[in-house]
Amino acid sequence: MTRCTRVQLRIGLFVTVAGAVLCLNARAKSAAEPSLCARLVAQMRRSPATVVKDSRQLQLSQSLGYDHWAPWITVTKFGVSSDSGAFRRIDAEWAAHLKGAFPPGPASVEALPGTGLFVANAILGSGECLNTMFVEWKWGNHLRVIPGPQLPLDMCLRDENPGWANPAMVLGQPAYIGSRSLSGTNSDALMLIARWNGKNWTRPCPVSIRFTYRYAVMLLYCGASREVCNAARGLTPEVTRRYSAYESSVLDALNAHNRVPKFAFHGVLGTQGRMLVARARRIGIPKRIAPGSGVPPVWLRHMNPADAEYFPLRLDGKMYLGAADYRTYPWSGPSPVFFVFRAPRDGARSLAPVAALTAQRLTSGVKSIQARNQSPSSSAGS
Repeated sequence: MTRCTRVQLRIGLFVTVAGAVLCLNARAKSAAEPSLCARLVAQMRRSPATVVKDSRQLQLSQSLGYDHWAPWITVTKFGVSSDSGAFRRIDAEWAAHLKGAFPPGPASVEALPGTGLFVANAILGSGECLNTMFVEWKWGNHLRVIPGPQLPLDMCLRDENPGWANPAMVLGQPAYIGSRSLSGTNSDALMLIARWNGKNWTRPCPVSIRFTYRYAVMLLYCGASREVCNAARGLTPEVTRRYSAYESSVLDALNAHNRVPKFAFHGVLGTQGRMLVARARRIGIPKRIAPGSGVPPVWLRHMNPADAEYFPLRLDGKMYLGAADYRTYPWSGPSPVFFVFRAPRDGARSLAPVAALTAQRLTSGVKSIQARNQSPSSSAGS
């Protein structure tokens, strides 16, 4: 073996070893680098007060898109005008993509800044589900339809837990976010985040946010003694929790084509309770506080006779009639309203109202923020 040959072998061996070391280092760095969701969770955990504030803003807006998780997430607002040539070009691709005789056009087209990506959106079907088409269209290149993020959730407005999806910037990186409630009865949320790496979408990573809650009780009306009013006020959060759970059970029954249950605050009704509730249903809600009082008061207008559920109630040692109804308020979203009537005697023609209250559930703190490892599809309803 010549000296030149030995030098060449040494150089080749050095290059091979160096290449292997570089590959190992790159793999180690890739393995050690936290995912986008892990970094998002780490930053959100450092500022729980901001997370609570963002959640309250989301409740007030009644928005399905996560455009309030500032400063970590910014939902893009770059819509493509329906009068533009870009919209018409994407609309033509949409028609070819659906391959229907008369396919409905997209309701909107959104752009993800700095990527050349566009997403066309339409709400279709009886479930009012979000249908999307993703295209890549950079300056000087041809438009091409690309696969969208594989979010393992259906984004439907008529689901028990409605879901939605938006293009967004997450920690400054382009992404697509699917979001929905974890329970349908509170603000606990699940986000599925797919990042755009410049060539394709990464596998979605899930983030769950759970909160602690408190109830703010508002007395709409009270015409009874202070003791009865205070007792009713104290029961309102419990009635609210039970009625919220009841509303969820009604949706479950409807979805399963089962018989809709009746609301019972204290479980199965006894003979006296059944008679009281049956009597109340025959009478119906009061049209006036007392004979000759004229127009029903504002608080009574919150009660819907078709949806109200009656139940026996004991306050301050006496039997009363309770009624719960679920109404939506522009400033707070859906909240149960709790009514108290005097127990009607046999032959009574009207119900005498004693009190009317409502309890708004408010986010009081952060219980947990996690980058979940389990399957998002199985955790969406947990």
